[in-house]
Amino acid sequence: MGYIEELREVVGSRPLNLAGVAVAVFNEQGQILLQQR
Repeated sequence: MGYIEELREVVGSRPLNLAGVAVAVFNEQGQILLQQR
């Protein structure tokens, strides 16, 4: 079970405030740089 599912068991249906981050990296030619993980 993941973190969110475990948290849901504790708090029920109350709203959750979760932080997240997204980044788009471009090179000098304007191409987006991707990394496969």
